[in-house]
This record gives sequence, structure tokens and C-alpha cells, in this order.
Amino acid sequence: MMTIIYIFSGILLVRVIYRAFFTELKTATDYHQRAMNYEIYFQNRSKAIKLLEQAIEKPEFTRTEKGSFDLKIGILYYKMKKLNKAKEHFDKILDFVRKDNFKYMKDISAIVLTYYELGEKDTARKIYHWLRAKEKFDPDFDKLDYLDLYIWK
Repeated sequence: MMTIIYIFSGILLVRVIYRAFFTELKTATDYHQRAMNYEIYFQNRSKAIKLLEQAIEKPEFTRTEKGSFDLKIGILYYKMKKLNKAKEHFDKILDFVRKDNFKYMKDISAIVLTYYELGEKDTARKIYHWLRAKEKFDPDFDKLDYLDLYIWK
């Protein structure tokens, strides 16, 4: 009986790994998921960034989808403490951040903190206010309250 359980568990594990890392990438969500898998399971942010940069080059993705890739790349660079590289990608999406509504995500504060840590405090404050204004669309943006401690020093 235990042998069957081990065999079944092994098959299940192989299937999960295959789906996470070897299936064909078609949609923006597929690319985001694969990049997240590289980051979470292998702590390989560089590989995740390469994958998302490849996605940006694909003509089939919309401007908004490419912006979501730039956002994620910027967040990954922020986590790697490569602030200038993060800023390069955040600069590309500032117009989107200002004008469009999107759902709150845990790491969105990386945009504000990147500009703040690079000494661009006025820009950081402006972005902070843009993000807080999105509370009307998604109340979770109130989780950015803690940034008050940084940007108003």
C-alpha cells in the first residue's frame, strides 16, 4: 500500500514540476506565473527577469501586459537592491500607475521606495499619492499607510 502512495506522490510531483517549468508559455499570466515560480522555488530572480524581458519583446502582448512585465521586473530589481535598474522599469510605467486602475499587489510599494531610496523624494511622494488615490477602486491600497513613515521624514 505504501509503495502505491509513493509512486502516486512521485507521479504527482513530476506533473507539478512539469506544469510549473516546462509547459509552453502563451499568455501574460503564464509568463508571470513562471517568473514567480523561478523566484519562489529557486530564489532565481535573474532568471525570472530574463523570462519577463523575453515576454516584453513578444509583439502579441498589449501595452498594458508589457507594462505589467515592466512592473514585475522593477519589483524584482528592487528586491535585489539594484535600484537604478528598478527605476528604469518603473519609469516606463509611471503614466499607467498615475492614470489606470489596477488591483493592489503586495510589492507595489517597491515603486515608491525605489524613488525614495534614490533620493527622488518628491517623485516618491507623488507616486504614493497616485497609489493611495486608487483606494476608491481597491480598498487594499490603504495598506500603503506604512509608507507615511518613509516619505514624510
